[in-house]
Amino acid sequence: QTCALPISVPIITHPDIRRMLMDVRSINEAARLLVLEAATLVDKGGEEAEDRLSLMTPVLKGVVTDYGVENAIKMQQVWGGHGYVRDNGMEQIVRDARIAMIYEGANGIQALDLVGRKLPKNMGRAVMRFFKDTETFLTSSYEHDINHIVQPMTQAVSELKQATEWLAANGMKNPNDAGGASYDYMKMFGLVLLGLAHVRICLATDDKDRHNTAEYFMNRILPETSMLLKRMRFGSDTMMKADL
Repeated sequence: QTCALPISVPIITHPDIRRMLMDVRSINEAARLLVLEAATLVDKGGEEAEDRLSLMTPVLKGVVTDYGVENAIKMQQVWGGHGYVRDNGMEQIVRDARIAMIYEGANGIQALDLVGRKLPKNMGRAVMRFFKDTETFLTSSYEHDINHIVQPMTQAVSELKQATEWLAANGMKNPNDAGGASYDYMKMFGLVLLGLAHVRICLATDDKDRHNTAEYFMNRILPETSMLLKRMRFGSDTMMKADL
């Protein structure tokens, strides 16, 4: 019998190992840029900066810490059984990362803050400004020969806008629909912010590896926005009528 790979090869040869490493890289590189952006907005001040920061804060706290734990677990998986051994140190990183999802308000509370307070604040001024600025940015980005990066983002932003409109139409009529959809909405917003960060990285550098990382994110991570939108639209009936 023949084998596609030699019997003994470095684990980096295996596509599944590369999948986990690329998942983590594509999220972490964009997340770092978003954290720096948030810090810059704090220093900048003013109405426009405060509006954007009001949306980014619950999203970054909730989504980035969620991914922090998920990514730590993936890196533990890369180590295989040795990732669970205390001497390695990876299991400590996993346990340390987990508390960040609870500190400063559990992430479900961050999602409720985003949907219940930040979106309707000032008659929706912040989120309307966000969509206007984002659509202008993406339109201008088409001029830089990165359409394969920008096109998926255009779709994801459209889906986030649809999700926002769904919340506006259904959340007031049934607060449980807003509450039940809040976590999915927060993650959608996070995916869009991470994707926009990748677009900015591609505009700032011609580095092929950076562009490949952005393309990986657009192909393998960003499509979750479609699933999240579909899930939101089912509403809260099945979760609220369950006998728990």
